[in-house]
Amino acid sequence: MTIKRDISWRVYLSFIGLTILSLAVLGKIVKTQQLEGKYWISVADSFSTSYREIDADRGNIYSADGRLLATSLPFFEIRMNTCAPWLNDSTFYRNVDSLALCMAALIRDTTADAYRKYIIKGRKRGDHYLRLSRRDVNYTELLQIRKFPMINMGRYKNCLTEIEKSKRINPFHYLARRTIGIQRDSQAIGLEASYNDFLKGVKGLQLMQKIPGTWIPLTDDFVNEPIHGKDIITTIDVGLQDVAENALLNTLLQNNADHGCVIMMEVKTGKIKAIANIGRNSKGLYDEIENYAVKEAIDPGSTFKMASCAALLESGLVDTSTIVDLEGGHKFYGVLVHGRPVGVTANDHELKENVVTLKHAFEISSNVGISKLVTANFYGNQQRYYDYLYGFGLNDLTGIDLANEHQPYIKDTKDKTFNKVTSLPEMSVGYELNITPLQTLCFYNTIANDGKRMKPYLVEEIREFGKTIKFNQPVVQREQIVSLKTIGKLKAMMEGVVIRGTASKVLDNKNYTIAGKTGTAQINQGGKAAYANKNGGQKKFLASFVGYFPADHPMYSCIVVVYNPNKDKSVYYGSQVACPVFKELANKVYATSTSLHAPIDRKDTSLHPYDKPLAFCGLAEDIEPLVKELHFPMMGDMEAIWMNCKKAMTSYQVNERKVVSGQVPNVIGLSVKDAVCLLENAGFKVKLNGNGKVNQQQPAAGTTAQPGQVVQLTLGLKTVLATIKDSTKTE
Repeated sequence: MTIKRDISWRVYLSFIGLTILSLAVLGKIVKTQQLEGKYWISVADSFSTSYREIDADRGNIYSADGRLLATSLPFFEIRMNTCAPWLNDSTFYRNVDSLALCMAALIRDTTADAYRKYIIKGRKRGDHYLRLSRRDVNYTELLQIRKFPMINMGRYKNCLTEIEKSKRINPFHYLARRTIGIQRDSQAIGLEASYNDFLKGVKGLQLMQKIPGTWIPLTDDFVNEPIHGKDIITTIDVGLQDVAENALLNTLLQNNADHGCVIMMEVKTGKIKAIANIGRNSKGLYDEIENYAVKEAIDPGSTFKMASCAALLESGLVDTSTIVDLEGGHKFYGVLVHGRPVGVTANDHELKENVVTLKHAFEISSNVGISKLVTANFYGNQQRYYDYLYGFGLNDLTGIDLANEHQPYIKDTKDKTFNKVTSLPEMSVGYELNITPLQTLCFYNTIANDGKRMKPYLVEEIREFGKTIKFNQPVVQREQIVSLKTIGKLKAMMEGVVIRGTASKVLDNKNYTIAGKTGTAQINQGGKAAYANKNGGQKKFLASFVGYFPADHPMYSCIVVVYNPNKDKSVYYGSQVACPVFKELANKVYATSTSLHAPIDRKDTSLHPYDKPLAFCGLAEDIEPLVKELHFPMMGDMEAIWMNCKKAMTSYQVNERKVVSGQVPNVIGLSVKDAVCLLENAGFKVKLNGNGKVNQQQPAAGTTAQPGQVVQLTLGLKTVLATIKDSTKTE
């Protein structure tokens, strides 16, 4: 009995405890739902709904002639409410197969059966926001999806949620891609980064709800409407940019080079018309991966000799006619330490002369000649030479509107690496200093511009809704870096490079003149043997050419730099590797710029022979201005709409080419444009065969035919006179 009573007591106690606990839980539920319900709902909403910032449409980037270089297009993440109230089982399973087929055909990322299983699985787990497409769709695709079965169920039965996103697109794909750049949280480069404050616009604000994996808008309305970004108009010429990139790529491929760059600039303004940067990516393929033109500062080599010559001439210590002994092409600068020479040696390759003027030393790019003259005239006051370089602006940033321009490095006597014996001769020929291709180009552009240094720039206008709100004017950075007298001598020296010097076999031509300087520099690779690799292996070279054209009236300056051409060990000079790129780009400019061509002499019989055509025909409104300009005397039916004109003694006889309703018109002798116009206006269809003017037609002219009938035209080189004779027989 005692044991039974003890067990009963424990059972009752447990029951009472559970009852009290249950009542407590029930009370808490009632309190939470009834008394605190609104509070906790607001707390839940604060975690699942929020006002979120919405990015504005980013502004467009255009070329100088208005062609689109970068734009933002809308793409959509689409989600489906598989458990919409109006979507019962009957409707769902009746349409799911069709929806799956349509999605598979449009998206093409998996099979229709896989889509079907995926959608059914989403419904079974009660997914209200099933992502219908694995990738974002464009607007055209979205319009099609809206018409798909189960999606298109009426105005108020929409089970599709569309989350709009914006993607940056470059219509010209790789063209100037590195210069245009990108703007992301992880990476910001190019014009997209430099002009981000203008391009990004103003973000909007919208009420959104969080679902697993994303936020979706609760309404189409905005609390604050996003404001579209501003557009920028660049100075880039798409045609020149295309030529620059293709020419550079070709020379990289032909010479198995590591990378290279090309920059073309307007002399008078500083506008960058083309800028190409191509190098090998991680897969070994050529791509625009780095802006070498602005960011890569290395020893420029012989192109720097122009600065040394400018310092020599401006100092008045020498002239272009000053004689220098090249000493057989070898000159040592250094001292003896324990009987051994320590220093550097200037070398000339393929030397054909031993005693030359400064001008000719520059033309043949003599390291010995330039270094000897600089050392002889500035050794006692080396800082004077460096002051000239600083005065030329060579130690300054160019100020181009791109981020991360590399600071040039030109040492002076206070620099810790300065060597009073070797630094001056080394720097005089482009070593022991770092300068970017753009900084080199700006110096040469200044010489071409008669000493006025211009700031290079890539963006000309900023527009908002088509209206210009900012216009970038050319900026003069230095009015006169050297005297006009020195400028004239430097220009003559650069012209000599193309006429008699290192670039003569490649760039000298009869159509237009070029001035510039070739460069071939050994690349410092670090280690004990600075100009070989760390293991003392193969040397690397930098091939370049920088100059301007036309030499007598400079319009464009350009630099080409190719890093480490190594396909052929004997092909690494600037004249071999860089000059062909410069020539191709200059030829493009010459071919497309009428301002570079001499005016046509109307009296030149080689261009305008006095022999007049025997016959011609066509629409009167096209012929009349022509004969008036050429002073052709005309006789006959001058009121005709379509004319046959045949030479008769001292004038042209004009006959009307009649068009009769219901008959096939005569189009023999007409151009394709005129023939098609005449026939289609008469109600006929046209098929063409061949090239040239019409010399046969089927059905024949004058044949009765019904509108809509096909007229077959045979084109050829048969003379207009003969076709006009043929046409008169059918009239």
